[in-house]
Amino acid sequence: MALHPRHLLAADAKVEDKGGFCGITLAQNVADKATVDLVLSRVVAAGGVPLKPAQDAEWGRYSGYFADPDGHP
Repeated sequence: MALHPRHLLAADAKVEDKGGFCGITLAQNVADKATVDLVLSRVVAAGGVPLKPAQDAEWGRYSGYFADPDGHP
């Protein structure tokens, strides 16, 4: 579990925090960048909405964000 200030999490997920963003995201850790890309492509194929493409993060990992079909990150 990691705790981040709500506004920083929203900025990292590339979503606007207008009161509808719940301030919570779920993460799945995988072994390598190729698996991150694979997971994100499968999520999009299943109806997920990409929010932020996978990229090297300033905190040392490779990550991306998506929203479920209802728009929740």
